[in-house]
Parts: sequence; C-alpha cells; structure tokens
Amino acid sequence: MNLSLIIVEYSLHPIIRSFILNFPKTGNNITAHSILKALKKTDFDLEGMEKTGASLLSNDVLRNACIIAKSLDTNLLCSIQSETEEVLYLHIYEQHKKPYAMLECKRVGVEEGMSKGPQTIEKAKQGAYVARVVLPVYPTLKNGRFFATDFYFGHLGTSQFKKQFS
Repeated sequence: MNLSLIIVEYSLHPIIRSFILNFPKTGNNITAHSILKALKKTDFDLEGMEKTGASLLSNDVLRNACIIAKSLDTNLLCSIQSETEEVLYLHIYEQHKKPYAMLECKRVGVEEGMSKGPQTIEKAKQGAYVARVVLPVYPTLKNGRFFATDFYFGHLGTSQFKKQFS
C-alpha cells in the first residue's frame, strides 16, 4: 500500500513595521540587492541590517516571499503585493525572528485508486515520525526525484498534489 504524506509546519512572527515599495518592472531578476538599493532611496531605516543573497524572482521562478536583510533579532522580508504594467508594488516587512505561534498539520492519505483514505491523525503522527526518521536516509521518491516545500497553504487531494509537484 502506497501512502502519501503531507506535513506542514508554519510559524507566525510579529510584524514590527511594513512598507510598500514602488519597484519598476525591468524584466530582470529581483534580488535582495536590487530591492535594498531601491529601498535606500526612501525613508525606510536599514540601520543594523545585513543584506542576504536571496532573490524574489530569479530565472522566471517567483517565490512567495524572501528574506532580503537580517539583523540580530529580526528579518526583513519582501513579497509582491500587486502590480501594474510598469510597476511592482513590493510589500516590505520586518518581523521578529522568534515566532509567537507555530501551526502544524499532518495529512496521510492512500494513493489514488486505493479503496481507503485519509487516515486518522494518529496514523498521520506515525507517518510524520517515519518521514522524519526515514527521509534523511532516503531523500528520493519512487521516480528518483525529491520534492520539498517550505510552506503549503490549503488542501490538495493526492492526485492534485501529484500534478502540482511532478
């Protein structure tokens, strides 16, 4: 019996401040360097922040958000809030590194075509334990490819999960 396992861990961090940055669309990659360069032209205080090497958009891969700078206790993040034909409106926000809440969700289901599915939370906990112990030893899936995601919001069934990540 082939089981699918989805584990999501998500932490909530207090936002200290936020800012909307008008960023021109150039067709180039959007890197921490280019965002911080544009941010320095505003009144946003960057004192104590150290630039990262992250990219929000790189080689046509758009990330949900990226850390553009760090300080001792905080991270400065960036995501795209909206856009026009010529401008991206980037949401810049500083968060505490220490979360005030953590959420965890586990779902174990039987592969498509099997007669039973989703298992109980106890089975999900068992599956999560097995995944935590086994995946570092065997970091591949059946077809020889390994998939990982930092954040996954919403619910996808097994067949939709396969389509999304294969």
